[in-house]
Amino acid sequence: MSQKKRILVVDDDDGFRALVTRSLRNTYIVLPASDGEEAFDKALELRPDAILLDLDMPGWDGVKTLREIRRSPALRNVPVVALSADHRRETIQSVIIEGASDYLLKEAFHSDPGTLPTKLRQLVATQTAL
Repeated sequence: MSQKKRILVVDDDDGFRALVTRSLRNTYIVLPASDGEEAFDKALELRPDAILLDLDMPGWDGVKTLREIRRSPALRNVPVVALSADHRRETIQSVIIEGASDYLLKEAFHSDPGTLPTKLRQLVATQTAL
């Protein structure tokens, strides 16, 4: 039996982080973090297979956190799915340019709970194949 993959879930909203954790915990080992700096430190220590990263957080926001992840030799290839309520094309493009593997609107998570697990399966499978 294969070992469960580790997913780092980064969001300053306790309720949303708990919702995501509940939806993933049967399939993945979920590692929660409430801000970008904590997430970066946990990622270095625990080496997640993928990261779900909220963009709008106090302190290290999602973009700064993503930049630090991509600068780190140990983390630069870890898939990162940016999570946000911001649906503006400029925001999505800028985050992809910064190195996000994908972008998911939080409203999509609420309206179609299967979206996130599907994206994660694809990203983790691709990562495993590399």
